Amino acid sequence: MAFKFYYDETEHSRKINLKTLKADNFYDNFMTVIIGWDDEFCDEIEKKYLDFEEKYNDRKNKGELKSTTLSQKQFVNGFASMSVDNAEFISDFLAVFDEHVYWCFSVQSKVEFIIHQLFANYRNNMFLDADAVKYTIIKAINTYKPERVMECIYGDHDQLVPELRSFLEDRIKKNKANIQLKENENIAFEQLLIILNNSLPLITEEWDYHIPFEGFSKYLREQKITDYSLIIDKEGDEQKTLKAAVQMGHRNVEEADSKSYVGIRMADMLVGILSKFMKSLNKALQSDYQSVSKVILDSQWFRLDERLKKLYRRIHYVISELNDSWYKSYAGIFSDDLICFVALLEFIDDMTAERLNGDSLISEEFNQYCIGCLQGKFDEMRNKLSRENIELDDEGCFINRWGAKVYADATKQPGLIIENGKRECVVFNAGFDRRGIPTITIKEDGEYRCYRIPDQLGEWSMNLVAFKNMGQEVLPARVRFTKQGSKWNADII
Repeated sequence: MAFKFYYDETEHSRKINLKTLKADNFYDNFMTVIIGWDDEFCDEIEKKYLDFEEKYNDRKNKGELKSTTLSQKQFVNGFASMSVDNAEFISDFLAVFDEHVYWCFSVQSKVEFIIHQLFANYRNNMFLDADAVKYTIIKAINTYKPERVMECIYGDHDQLVPELRSFLEDRIKKNKANIQLKENENIAFEQLLIILNNSLPLITEEWDYHIPFEGFSKYLREQKITDYSLIIDKEGDEQKTLKAAVQMGHRNVEEADSKSYVGIRMADMLVGILSKFMKSLNKALQSDYQSVSKVILDSQWFRLDERLKKLYRRIHYVISELNDSWYKSYAGIFSDDLICFVALLEFIDDMTAERLNGDSLISEEFNQYCIGCLQGKFDEMRNKLSRENIELDDEGCFINRWGAKVYADATKQPGLIIENGKRECVVFNAGFDRRGIPTITIKEDGEYRCYRIPDQLGEWSMNLVAFKNMGQEVLPARVRFTKQGSKWNADII
């Protein structure tokens, strides 16, 4: 089985400098799409896409149909602001995707690229979660864009930490005007003030092209694809993208003109749609520096008729269901825009058409759902769980090292039952699914079984994982689970 894959990118900044960060059209995320198929289905897929291009022949520019045919303003309120003809255009494009199309994408924060260099001396250990520290700094810069901090990154570097401290202290004071809303942010900023002590000089402003191909390698292993070629949209003479792919171990890689390859044009169209959508969502959820009020998505985003609901359902299928795998998406420690985007697709996918037309509470409901998704991702990052390549059966299960049956989606896992408010058992493993739902493996009636435990015990599970990552094996251990009313506790005895 031989596969051909095609690569394209968008929101490219060759250098991440002060001018880049301050530009009016700056968007933090560099995005890539790699799309491909088995040679067996090449003619079929290419014909479908060529038929799509033929239908929209009048949109071609210099003989080529590109994602630039869709303007950014069309995405102001997601698909709800889109004209009828553009919505039909995207629907027809997504119709090309079926089970024979394999694709993955990466989302890289440009600010994260800089912060990793400046705070490279902050490493994870028992007393410091360096990833959480960096995440907090990246999020603060992306959210509030503190001018003096950004200037110090590239100018008076010795003043970076003092200016960052000054900004955090100022923000904490402002947040006290609405402490109920900003309490968690203040806690994070106060913790950061305790930890911040120094930074390193910036090494380079030149963008690093390796990360998307690292994600692609993991995707290929997960999909068990070994026989493949990769064609990259032709760039300048330096061939930095091509060289990065080769340096990451990819072979049979070449550059080519997009006019010659349907796959490159498909990658261009998909990455263009995703980036424009996420860029509008980011802008709609952006906080003003002086503001301490809640930012929620305008209700216009949710005014969707059945036609647009179907369009959301289709893109949700392409993003989250079509040949899904852990490494279908690849991002760094800061991936808030991606999380909010997927959260929106999932949220709308679960809504009825009636609720999506005039329900005044739906924006607030999505806000809470999105916050939960962001918190779940942050908790997952702090868990430091290793990503194992596991093979799922038809039920979406795998057998863990103890022989227990584990669902990739822990909501399908049986819940731990406690009778009379207390239960003691030997716990052999504690972990999480990809959504951060905690689970344990115990021995019961001579067999190892995996159970879902309440979210309240997530921090307990997280601590066990953290100890394991630091080389301290706590499990197996006898654990007493207790339940009083709705409150759960777990104690190692």
